Amino acid sequence: MTHLWLRAETKKNEERSALTPSVAKTLMENGDSLLTQDLQSLLKSVTNAFSTFLNLK
Repeated sequence: MTHLWLRAETKKNEERSALTPSVAKTLMENGDSLLTQDLQSLLKSVTNAFSTFLNLK
């Protein structure tokens, strides 16, 4: 299994290849996993919120 991490551009004039929904579907059907930077940000937010919750107990 291959794990692909699609990062967002962070530098001026930086370009990356697009990952279309149909290609993402094909990759996942073939057993590959995908992580986008947007999801990474969401997971970080959830993790921070959970840590804050645990510290309140």
